[in-house]
Amino acid sequence: MYKQLPLSRFVSTTQESRHLADLVQQLPLSASQFGLVLTSVLGPADENGSSGINFPTQNIDEEPEELHPHFRSGPLPQSSLSPGTSEPTVIDITIQGHAHCFVAHCEKEMMQAAIDAAESGSSTDNATGENMLQALKKQPDSVIARHYDNICSIICTILEHKAKTFKRKGNREDGKLEPEYFYSLNDIWLPALAAYGELTGGNRGVKFVISEHDLLLQEDEVKARCAQLENDQGLTLGTMEERDTALMLELNGVQYDAHYGRYIIKRSACFRSKKGNMVAWAGTHGDFSIAALHVLPDYRKLGLGRLVLWHVAREHMSLARKAIEIGGTASETIPSTALYAHADCLEHNLSTMVFMERCGWRRIGMYNWVGLYANRKA
Repeated sequence: MYKQLPLSRFVSTTQESRHLADLVQQLPLSASQFGLVLTSVLGPADENGSSGINFPTQNIDEEPEELHPHFRSGPLPQSSLSPGTSEPTVIDITIQGHAHCFVAHCEKEMMQAAIDAAESGSSTDNATGENMLQALKKQPDSVIARHYDNICSIICTILEHKAKTFKRKGNREDGKLEPEYFYSLNDIWLPALAAYGELTGGNRGVKFVISEHDLLLQEDEVKARCAQLENDQGLTLGTMEERDTALMLELNGVQYDAHYGRYIIKRSACFRSKKGNMVAWAGTHGDFSIAALHVLPDYRKLGLGRLVLWHVAREHMSLARKAIEIGGTASETIPSTALYAHADCLEHNLSTMVFMERCGWRRIGMYNWVGLYANRKA
């Protein structure tokens, strides 16, 4: 039904850094994609990376290179529209291992269409896949319909690329391939993904964001409170260590293996008691979202959760600015109101949602982490 579309790869750390600076314009909706590119930039530098403005690109059909798994589409045309009636569809994608992530530059416009179709208020909670389908039904020949078709073509491109490149054999009796996983998928795109096969497992959650500007407004208060806790109760702020991984994983709401646990603690903050035991902590996921936020019961009501949350988010903003400068963009040209830290909360975890809002974070939409057994016939 949908054709494959050409994608270009960012082939150097320097180019990815400039891509990171460009993604700032799509924040906060591009938060996960921004974080994935940030992870790549902060990883091992590509010694062969160009420092020029115009970078060569690889076609998606070339041999995959896990060091640089980030792509950009198009811009994809909307041929039946009159010139100037709409921006073409542009999508940024990460294709890495079994897991994929993408953000469309039209996402805000599409979410608003879904919210309008709900006719039940302006909350971003109404930007769902079901309401997106209602919007498309009401406007079958509209700009949003053409954007949606292009998103479906991008999903087709990702799946066909993986099938051709990796040629993995199925591990199920029915002969289906191993599932492809899509993470931080905006809820409005879920029906498009479901058209390609059987969805399996996964989680659905609310994405929260906070701007660097709002973090800086809290800085003096946060530092004063940390000093008070150390003086009055001997609670000291630091980072998690490898010995803390087992406890962090044991008490986390979502189960991860030890290898990923060691990744989470790489960029973290925690409070320790006088005995050196960890009593409150937060870490970092692979897309630079806040991970594993937890406070032991005996240490609640002290504000420790808010403090470790602030410190990890603040570190993320600092690292983002350093990564952006690698590509030659001056950090001071990006205002503090343009950068965002982000965190995801499972949709049933109402207490954590209330906590995040009390800490100054705001919700921007529903997102999914889901597997797909692709039939590749759509």
